[in-house]
Amino acid sequence: MLREPLFRPSICRRPPVGRKPVTMCAAGINHFPKSPTYIMAVSDRKFSWGHMSTDVGWKMQTIHRKWRVMFAGPLSPMVALIDAVRTAAANAENNSLRPFARLCSRAYREEREHIIETEVLAEHDLHSYAEYQNLKTSEKTTDRQLFDLIAGKIKRQEEEWNLLFMGFDAVDRPHLFVITEYGKIQYCDAEGFAVIGSGFWAAYNALARFGFNKALPRAHAAYGLLAAKFAAESADGVGENTAFMLLKASDRLGRTVPGLNENDIARIKNVWKNMPTFPPGAPDYLEQAIAQGDREHQTKTENPLRGFTRSASRKSKRAR
Repeated sequence: MLREPLFRPSICRRPPVGRKPVTMCAAGINHFPKSPTYIMAVSDRKFSWGHMSTDVGWKMQTIHRKWRVMFAGPLSPMVALIDAVRTAAANAENNSLRPFARLCSRAYREEREHIIETEVLAEHDLHSYAEYQNLKTSEKTTDRQLFDLIAGKIKRQEEEWNLLFMGFDAVDRPHLFVITEYGKIQYCDAEGFAVIGSGFWAAYNALARFGFNKALPRAHAAYGLLAAKFAAESADGVGENTAFMLLKASDRLGRTVPGLNENDIARIKNVWKNMPTFPPGAPDYLEQAIAQGDREHQTKTENPLRGFTRSASRKSKRAR
């Protein structure tokens, strides 16, 4: 089983408490009529720890001969969660969407408890997840208060744990799903794309405005994903270096994932950055339209709620 390195630097340390991990990963299904089916994936390449960072990371991992995963979140938990998922899923015979997603979620939830034990509970002298759960039903007020305190810490940490899965089932249909806190599964086949990381909102809005869908021509889909990555760089700390990968059902295990080289990505980014803020001709047309409206007689606009609000007020007074 091929195991790509999570990142190139030999140092692996968690960011200190209070430093928010930053990243952006997105994937989209592409099946233009009468053309091959692809899954396209894009991400930044930035890892941060302490007050240092590197921009040469690789955020895609192979977990099954037909499935890969990208991650967003603090490095230490992500390493453990991906390894747990890979161990459970590597030899899975049923790689259909729902069974495979549930298998990955179970592995996530099991490893989640161990991570919480070492990263949260140890600070409070609790030795197991079961011991933490027992606090919830304890009759002691102090135990319940401790449970609520720890639950808040766990929630804040887990909000940053995100895994984006992409792959093909036994009949080579492409699928996307995301697993987040508590092992929750979000299926993304309907919209045809998925986004995780601190750059989520900027990238998601860019894809929605672009009208990304599974039936776009291949080059249009690739541009849409790249534009979403470039837009996500406005989020605090998202790296400027970009990785773009292209997956097919026929890819063999261990094969290098094809993509775009740095020069191609830089050329597209330069075109994207130099796009005009306003569409050509639109400001002139709007100025003429506004000026024309300003010259015309302004008709009085009736309040559509007139009478209704007064009537409602009278009814309210009678009720009192």
